[in-house]
Amino acid sequence: MKKTFLTLAIALLAGSMAFAQKPSQGTFTTEVNFIPFSIQETPISITGLKGRYFINDNLAARLTLGFGFNTEKNHAFTTPGTTPEVEQTTTSKFNTFNIAPGIEYHFGNWEKTSLYCGLELSFGMNKASEKIENANFISGTTVEIKGQNANGDRSASTFGVNLFTGVDYYITESLYMGAEFGLGFHSSKQKEVETTVAGTTVTEKDYGQNSGFGVIFNPAIRLGWKF
Repeated sequence: MKKTFLTLAIALLAGSMAFAQKPSQGTFTTEVNFIPFSIQETPISITGLKGRYFINDNLAARLTLGFGFNTEKNHAFTTPGTTPEVEQTTTSKFNTFNIAPGIEYHFGNWEKTSLYCGLELSFGMNKASEKIENANFISGTTVEIKGQNANGDRSASTFGVNLFTGVDYYITESLYMGAEFGLGFHSSKQKEVETTVAGTTVTEKDYGQNSGFGVIFNPAIRLGWKF
């Protein structure tokens, strides 16, 4: 019975792979970008979501959402033997969000493989902050910083224009994997920094700006589903 079930399952999978076909007009696909077994991240780190709608057999509109959330907490203590013993706690946060609308043109006559190229615009926001409790080992003293943290992260707004090319390979009728890379221009402008100590806030308006142009490569695995 088990052998019969296994044989049937293999036959169904093989059949679905044999008849896998790339999208046509009216098809909607969604996918996730994730990094498996990353050493510095969680075992599986999802870094973005993307949806596509095929206007016709070759042309698709797409919308990509990128995001990241990172919180670090460090503890420090007064020198052993010092009285009273005070614990200083530093919590650093850095969150990112990005939205990128775009257009893709798919070409080629392969049933399972879809090559494409396209253009997208990217708009993003980075938010950095830090909170130090018992700052300088003085009990009850709190320092709050909005706009940067001790890791060198800064709050900023970002903009980019990307030309890309990629490939989707349909493992089954609905499931596909893919890769993508391209050329892009990006620009960012840092936000002001606000430091609050004992209810008094000091604002630094030393804005930083940077821009660049170069190759864009997505190291994450793209795994998608066709509806």
